[in-house]
Amino acid sequence: MKIVKKHPRALGWLDIQLDDKHIDHLWDCIKTARGESAKSILVGQIEKSYEIFDKNDVFFKEVILPCLHEYGNVFGNEWSKSSFDTRGVYLQAYLQNMWVNYQNAGEYQPIHDHGGVYSFAIWLTNPVEYIHQTNKKNAMGASSSFNNTFSFQYLNMLGQQTTTLYPMGKQLEGWMVFFPADLNHCVYPFYDCDEQRVSISGNVMLKTCE
Repeated sequence: MKIVKKHPRALGWLDIQLDDKHIDHLWDCIKTARGESAKSILVGQIEKSYEIFDKNDVFFKEVILPCLHEYGNVFGNEWSKSSFDTRGVYLQAYLQNMWVNYQNAGEYQPIHDHGGVYSFAIWLTNPVEYIHQTNKKNAMGASSSFNNTFSFQYLNMLGQQTTTLYPMGKQLEGWMVFFPADLNHCVYPFYDCDEQRVSISGNVMLKTCE
């Protein structure tokens, strides 16, 4: 008897622990932002989201481009063939937009995807720990707690709804997830805390070049 193993190609995402210099750069981008609200283009049910800009393209060149290359090396780009099919023209990646979110207790990001080809989310401050949020009244007695989590949601090869949770806390400060923009994700609320969670999100797009 001969048995041949078949492993269907599956996509994934990247977890990146940012260097201190890149975190400092992002904080500088936040501090010098013009304060223009980004809420009109976002679905987040949070009070404040502001557009920010990558000074001198430092974050794009030193973080995003290596992520693009790594994702292509590991997972390939065939999943987005329509976007990467050059049809005889040269396509170049660029940072389409980036914004900072200030999330208060009880606020959340409903399930959504992004525009562009790739997207990312970065956690700068997480004021509460996941384990403490599992003891809230809304979570007690449930099979699992979604309080204070970031979630990817997708179908597996059997068509079953699958969820991957990132429990929020200090251990995720300075970490980034880099993923295909069409991947559904959401952010569940935290409770009973006067501090804000500060996060950054953004999109990478392609443009034609002469």
